[in-house]
Amino acid sequence: MKHKHKFVLSLAVVIKIILLVFALVIVYELVDFCRFCIKASAENKYENSIEWVTEKSGVDLCSGELVFDKDAHGFHGDGSSLSIYQYSEGTIEEYMEESHTWKRLPYTDNIDNLLKNSIDDNCAECIPNIMEGYYFFYDRHEGCLNPYDDSDLWEGYSLDCTVTIYDTTTKKLYVYTKDT
Repeated sequence: MKHKHKFVLSLAVVIKIILLVFALVIVYELVDFCRFCIKASAENKYENSIEWVTEKSGVDLCSGELVFDKDAHGFHGDGSSLSIYQYSEGTIEEYMEESHTWKRLPYTDNIDNLLKNSIDDNCAECIPNIMEGYYFFYDRHEGCLNPYDDSDLWEGYSLDCTVTIYDTTTKKLYVYTKDT
């Protein structure tokens, strides 16, 4: 009878240890997932930042004042964001004119479709119809051969791109990101 009692006691201890290890693994995985989400959120925020666009486009845009910022990315990083910056008279247009990465409006058909046909995209809907200005496109899709070219925009399994538009009439810069 004594041996049976020790066996039941040791089995209970083993089960408790297994449950404790299982709980620790779950906590570790949750912490790791939270780190991933925070890192992804920080990366998305950087890709929507004026510093990122400055780096990728080669035109210093950091003198603008942030007047609007909206991030509609969901839990898994899918969604869109829009930041709007206001500039003073004639501060950046001449650099865009000289740049090979900035193009004069109108947009290509691909970019026009992205901005006008993004159903239920509250960020894209905030961008007005801009007639005079410049735009910069960057495809962040993994495996993209030329990130400055939008011709393969709809060819991938997802959309991960940034479109930046400068309105020369209002002196506003719109930084729009789309991630699916």
